[in-house]
Amino acid sequence: METTGNAIKRMDARMMRAHNSLHVLRIVKKIGSTSRADVTRKTRLSPPTVSALVNNLLRAGLLEEQGEGTSTGGRRPQLISFNARCGVVLGGNIGTTAAYLTLNDMNGEKIDTRRVPLNDTRPRPLLKCVAGAARKMVKEAGCDNTPLLAIVIGAPGMTDLARGVVLEAANLEGWVNVPARDLLYEAFNVPVVIDNDVNLAAIGEHWRGGGRGIHNFVFISIGTGIGAGILIDDKIHRGHKWHAGEISHLNVDFREWDVDFGAAGYLESYLGATPRTGAKRAPRRSSGRLDGAAISRLGAAVANIATVIDPELIIFGGRVALTQPGLLASVHKVAATIAPNCPEIRATELGEDASLFGSVRVALDLANESLYEIVLDASSAAA
Repeated sequence: METTGNAIKRMDARMMRAHNSLHVLRIVKKIGSTSRADVTRKTRLSPPTVSALVNNLLRAGLLEEQGEGTSTGGRRPQLISFNARCGVVLGGNIGTTAAYLTLNDMNGEKIDTRRVPLNDTRPRPLLKCVAGAARKMVKEAGCDNTPLLAIVIGAPGMTDLARGVVLEAANLEGWVNVPARDLLYEAFNVPVVIDNDVNLAAIGEHWRGGGRGIHNFVFISIGTGIGAGILIDDKIHRGHKWHAGEISHLNVDFREWDVDFGAAGYLESYLGATPRTGAKRAPRRSSGRLDGAAISRLGAAVANIATVIDPELIIFGGRVALTQPGLLASVHKVAATIAPNCPEIRATELGEDASLFGSVRVALDLANESLYEIVLDASSAAA
């Protein structure tokens, strides 16, 4: 009968193999196609240990052989690389008329994208529609035998990230305190994150857009509604009650402080694409364009944001911001007149896909945690 001491030693050995395996995996993933000798030099593990770990990772499908490399004076090395198809992640963004899904490999490269029309925007029918479309996309992409490791979906409203609950999405019917994460988890049984769509857009810009290398910026989206994602020291600031960035409720006119603008809020009532239930003002639009009064309100709101947060940059996205020529220059003129610290204002580099990029980035982070379990299983099998 195995003693407690021996069991602990076996467990410690397994955990050490798993730790070293993850170290090897991260090294290979970072540098790309490489040899066992290169991995040995970078990890400072012994050649036999590296060889055993690499073989285990190959059997687990996390690494793959890439053929022979160039000789530097001896036998040609056998190259290995990270197998980006060891799993897939699903990112998405829910709009008012359609949902958008993207299926990506573990390097973040796109496999497929889909636009999913929404005929019923009530919570359960909408999420059921999204889940069905996701399953179909995975199957048609030939990935039905590849593990789906994570799902991240953006919602157009205030979201409690910790509980995965959409607190309120004013532009979707019945979206109040919706347990979206749990509903999608029931459908897929994989880790799920539900986040505010504009927060995800800010993450997307920070990853692959105009926010690369910038540690503090604000992403403002103007489309059906208006909202902001606030990045401070490379992290999204969400607020005590998850309301950070809900600039739809900013009021820049003291004369209307006591007006009930409903769920939309003051700023969205003047800038949103359509009037909201309970709003007391119609949007100030002319042929889909913001008029001068609305631009002045937006400029004043941007000045307030600059004054309070003092960001390095403000990035605008959303359909309205991307389709109205001269809008950003006009907004900056107003904001800079009010706030001397008003930063540069730019348009998003990712267009209307910013939220999708952000959902993929978060999904990859979540999926990398799942790789630990795969590595642990591989280490146990090698014991």
